[in-house]
Amino acid sequence: MTAETKLTAARTTLVLGSPFFGALALRLKLVSDPSCDTAWTDGVSIGYNPAFIDSLTQPELTGLLAHEVLHVANGHCWRRDGRDSRQWNVAADYAINGPLVDSDFAIPEGALLDAQYTGKSAEWIYARLPQDPPPPESPEGEDEDEGEGEGEDAPQDSPEGEDAPQDSPEGEDAPQDGSQDAPQAGEVRDAPQGEDAPSEAEWQQAVREASQLAGSMGGDLERHIEAATAARVDWRSILRRFVSETARADYTWTRPNSRYLAAGMYLPALHSEALPPVVFGIDTSGSIDKVALSQFAAELDAAISEAQPSRVHVMYCDTAVRSSDTFEQGEPLTVTPKGGGGTDFRPLFEAVEDLPEPPCCVIYFTDLYGPFPTEEPPYPVLWAATSDKVAPFGETVRLER
Repeated sequence: MTAETKLTAARTTLVLGSPFFGALALRLKLVSDPSCDTAWTDGVSIGYNPAFIDSLTQPELTGLLAHEVLHVANGHCWRRDGRDSRQWNVAADYAINGPLVDSDFAIPEGALLDAQYTGKSAEWIYARLPQDPPPPESPEGEDEDEGEGEGEDAPQDSPEGEDAPQDSPEGEDAPQDGSQDAPQAGEVRDAPQGEDAPSEAEWQQAVREASQLAGSMGGDLERHIEAATAARVDWRSILRRFVSETARADYTWTRPNSRYLAAGMYLPALHSEALPPVVFGIDTSGSIDKVALSQFAAELDAAISEAQPSRVHVMYCDTAVRSSDTFEQGEPLTVTPKGGGGTDFRPLFEAVEDLPEPPCCVIYFTDLYGPFPTEEPPYPVLWAATSDKVAPFGETVRLER
């Protein structure tokens, strides 16, 4: 049985037994790559060394595919952001192997596992890994020297003779599969660039759809997937500023200050009302695709969870406000986009003027292609944009796709 046949059988096992992983595994091409040590993924393909595949049991092959799928589902192919590739692989493996093992997946022997990293992101783990490993040109000890050398620079007294360098990394870029000191289940590579390459946002949408298809997965794995598809904008810091600028606070005699009651002093207490209503505008024009709308919904949910406004108005707008919904504080929010035409930002701000109570702020999810009001409104406006454009007023935050 060939390595490709074994992997195809393992993928079928995932489709039948673990629909979440199976649906996502089908999106990745299987590519034979004898130059790699184990396996890798870049969000487009799963590359594999046939010899490594032949060394694994069928349950381990299934776990290997799930491992690579979880790298992509977590966005590891897009999130390295200049970090050291070897350290990033180590951190990413620690982040996903725990949930896989807890979900009864068999992963290859020697894969990185550490309970202290359970539930942590790759970024969190990376920041806590030793950041100064010995470089290849400065090995610690004769044995490491023998494993690191190559070509004319290899030690001549290597106990393994001329064949020793064949087991060492090839070239400066070799340590991309994680730690040199521990075998890896497979490496994660940076996603390719270009119009035809899938974006992180497209994969997040695929992950949400696969999660809905699979239903409840239970335990740490389900929480891990929820975290992987969570909003990426730091709404906490952004909305904290809006709250500080617009939240109402005053002294009230109806609630005496209990701190002074024992001394017989009846003084008013500082009373803060709930954050006034917030308006969320969602661009539903034809230029906004399903992936962007899904991302808008995730960011909207994160923003509301952080701000907890007294009331939320959600308006769906293309060249006109096509629909609007109002949700009271604590009421479950549902997103039901309507539209599909051109883009005009003016109708939403006109609709805001007709609200019974002015909002503390407007947050508009859009690609920023369309005409704007000629006058800046009297309340803060945050534009959450999927493009590189900047709005003529308010603050513009980029939503990474």
